[in-house]
Amino acid sequence: MNENEKIAKVIWHDALQKSFLPFGWGLDFNDIKVTDKGTEFYLFKTECWIEVRYLAELNLYQITVKPENEETEITYDCVPLDKIVAVINDTVSYGLASYDFICSKYGVIYKVAV
Repeated sequence: MNENEKIAKVIWHDALQKSFLPFGWGLDFNDIKVTDKGTEFYLFKTECWIEVRYLAELNLYQITVKPENEETEITYDCVPLDKIVAVINDTVSYGLASYDFICSKYGVIYKVAV
């Protein structure tokens, strides 16, 4: 198993699979991918791609939400492993318009990439 696969396994095993919430997101199990330092998957419910990357120098994670129908993607930086599911779930539940609220709620750093 290479380093990217090990990181993806940690994200899935230690965060996503420990909660029932991801099953309510319309997760497409056929589109789960191992990426550079993380994983990416598609959510039918929000019609977007979610990428979770490990920030090794900080021992934290970055979550990027890439909607299919919008030009702007959002990124949450410095998310602890135990908050990954909560951040994604709130984004799915409240939408991209609640981005600042979600960042404030979980104390994560935010930025908008165009």
